[in-house]
Amino acid sequence: AMSLARVARLVAVAIVIGWSVANVIQRAGDWSLSDMDAYWNAAMRLREGDLLYPPVPDPAAVDIYKYAPWFAWLWVPFTFVPKVVVGVAWSAVLVASSIAATVPLLRHRTLTGVAAASLIGSVLIWSAASGNVQPLLVAALVWAVERRSGPLWIGAAASLKIFPLIYAVVYVGRRQYGRAFAAAAVAGMLWLPILLYDLRAYQGGFADSPSPFLAIHPVVFAALVLAAAVFALRAARTRYAWLAAAVAVFVSLPRVSLIDLSHMAVGAVKPDPDAMGQKG
Repeated sequence: AMSLARVARLVAVAIVIGWSVANVIQRAGDWSLSDMDAYWNAAMRLREGDLLYPPVPDPAAVDIYKYAPWFAWLWVPFTFVPKVVVGVAWSAVLVASSIAATVPLLRHRTLTGVAAASLIGSVLIWSAASGNVQPLLVAALVWAVERRSGPLWIGAAASLKIFPLIYAVVYVGRRQYGRAFAAAAVAGMLWLPILLYDLRAYQGGFADSPSPFLAIHPVVFAALVLAAAVFALRAARTRYAWLAAAVAVFVSLPRVSLIDLSHMAVGAVKPDPDAMGQKG
């Protein structure tokens, strides 16, 4: 007879998968690409010589550009193509990235892996429906953090969302100081040109969905972030290295939304045994 524990586990997995499927179906019917407007509008402003970071009436609006300038310039060539065509292509890239980011979760073919893949995959599809760069960012980290190009991708991710730079803590814990420095240097070089722009109206806030830890008290939030970073540092030479780092990134976000759960996909990355023992 099937044990009560196994039945409970199957029910839990079924609920997660059911919720995930419903989530995807709901978003498929509301494919707004609203976040893509932030990139598109920023690129149009660059084309027309307007402010990259202009004053806005609503600091919580989804189409506010908050990233490093390079990403807006990357979008400039796309503005010479019909927006609907760009929207279709960008959607395809984000959906493909969502799938790519969840593949490692299925490596062991367990019920837990299937449930995790369905949950994180649905969150990434949710993000893709709004046109947010998150699925591409997460997929790049999932497939690159253990490769030679890992610091480049962590730095690039940090130029868009800042807090993915915390993934470099794994390199520090492995004494791969060169890789950690490279990640920070890439992020710094990508952010540095922002000083050439008028930043008086820059909107870097998170009034729409502040972290519940920050809402309790800034000191509590700071202590939790420090604890998470130290834990990730200590776990850097274990098989849980990237999971601990992903948790640290999630905990450190002053602005939290459902799509931020997708960082847990990076936790499925299998650490390289040789890399864990290197000094660099």
